[in-house]
Amino acid sequence: MALLWRARANHLFPMPPPGTDQLSMLRAAAGICHGHFPGAGYMYSPAYTLFLAALAFVARGDILIMRILQAAVCAFVPVVIYKLARVLKCGREAAALAALLYCFYGASALVSLSFLRAAPLALCFLLFAYYAIITSVNWTWKGCGLTAFFATLCVLGRENLAAVLVVAAISPFVFQRRMHAFENKSKYIIMYVMTIILILPIPLYNYFRFGVFAIIPGAFTNIIKIFYGQSPAISNSPSLIEAATRNIPLQFDRLCCSYEIPNSLSVYAHADIISFMAVFVLGFNVLLALALVGSLLHKRNPGILFVALCIVVYFISLFPFAMFYRYRLVATPLLCVLAGIGLRKTLRLKSLAKKIIICVCVAVFALLTYVPPDRVRPVGERRAVAAVLVSNGRFSDAEAYLRDMAADGELREAEWRYLARALHASGDRDGAAAVWMEYLDLRKRRGGRGVEKGKVSGD
Repeated sequence: MALLWRARANHLFPMPPPGTDQLSMLRAAAGICHGHFPGAGYMYSPAYTLFLAALAFVARGDILIMRILQAAVCAFVPVVIYKLARVLKCGREAAALAALLYCFYGASALVSLSFLRAAPLALCFLLFAYYAIITSVNWTWKGCGLTAFFATLCVLGRENLAAVLVVAAISPFVFQRRMHAFENKSKYIIMYVMTIILILPIPLYNYFRFGVFAIIPGAFTNIIKIFYGQSPAISNSPSLIEAATRNIPLQFDRLCCSYEIPNSLSVYAHADIISFMAVFVLGFNVLLALALVGSLLHKRNPGILFVALCIVVYFISLFPFAMFYRYRLVATPLLCVLAGIGLRKTLRLKSLAKKIIICVCVAVFALLTYVPPDRVRPVGERRAVAAVLVSNGRFSDAEAYLRDMAADGELREAEWRYLARALHASGDRDGAAAVWMEYLDLRKRRGGRGVEKGKVSGD
């Protein structure tokens, strides 16, 4: 709530603008509240659309209340992380560390307040793993039903999670020696049969209404066009497989790196405007390294093996496409579980040499995968931040930000002129003149020519 309050104070998180996916989903949710279901061509998650419709119904269409309600639902993620770590029998300390790590990952807090499916979907994925492990050890009809229910929400939320469910279903048979906790395999399969039964109504509805038996009609074709274009060479399967295979090394590199690649909501732009986001210090690459440590140090624990397998298969399913940070976020709670367990195990090691080796390995991995954000961020993103700072009346912050941009080689007249005019309009003519003179001086140092030397005014 502190993040939302600070964001609203800076006029962020307004109604999504026209042309965005968020607005399209909100309109579809509003239509459902009035009894009108989306028509042909709607390419968004049915589960998340229904979730937004429920929020809209409860909030009576108030966007701010809808954001608060979604954040309240997503606030259960650390709670379930703690419970899952406890079920894995790795101690209270490991569970507390796992939950705490998630609270310091900024992308999760930001997406929880936005109308994007990643944060609620991450909760569903986490709950699926939690109930699957509980049910595998102590089978009950309630546990079976809840596992199937959250597995259904996962697939209806993002279709590539079906690959995770397939691997999870056969894992007790493939890893019989290690995953000895999954003893009653026949009952374990019932969970996945129930999942298929729960998923079926959606593709059946689409078949009878649109003539296509699919969760989202046309979604696969649309995704291929987005990531691989509409080239005729990509239309046949061999070419598509070849193009997807070439894409894997790049996406693996993006998976491991610290940079949060945006495609609709920038973590760094919001951090530049909202000072409160400085508390979110955990990088994804560090989290990934700690999770790997947790998996290796507990490789004989069947539950941890199951969680690690779910994470690996999920990321593999993304390799042919893209590794935007909100895609990574879906598996982040499970990574936090393994990271907390790995951190606690490292701290409890009796051998000082082993502790040092692990710490050095994590540090080296973090350094090798660290990407300075300002070197790869789009120029337009930083210019937009400067404009927001000026429009919010934070003139000193805007000037310092433009100065930093200039130090990075981004010196543009439009932003400096906008700041100078805003200062002039506020009555601070001396400040406006000083800003403009600073800009001219920076241009002179860079050898700039053709600088307009007219008066700085509001005309």
